[in-house]
Amino acid sequence: MIARYVPGAYGGQMLKHEDGTYVRQEDYTELQRQLTAYEATVTNLTAQVQGLAAENADLKHPGTYLPSKRETPITDAVLAEILAQGVDLAIEHLTKKFEGTGGVGVPVMALEHLASELRKEQGK
Repeated sequence: MIARYVPGAYGGQMLKHEDGTYVRQEDYTELQRQLTAYEATVTNLTAQVQGLAAENADLKHPGTYLPSKRETPITDAVLAEILAQGVDLAIEHLTKKFEGTGGVGVPVMALEHLASELRKEQGK
């Protein structure tokens, strides 16, 4: 958690305050790192949305019923990631549900393999 500070009275020590406008240098560096990561994520998602829009707009043109016009690699990649995330949720659910029983290892390993395979397919 990032601590925020306000200047103390008469130029004294910095005081912790939830609405403070100052942070420690290490926290500032962490905030900058997080911002950079978020910006990269937004850029990636924007590109995916634009690709999806282009693919699906192309499908609305006459003649798109032909098999050669039905390839949608970006849509396929997004759907594969959605499926993999669903598998990740199933893994979390199984792990929580059977925590401490010791009987969930093999099914979880199988689901982890499935999620990995879905993500590999998306990368093609």
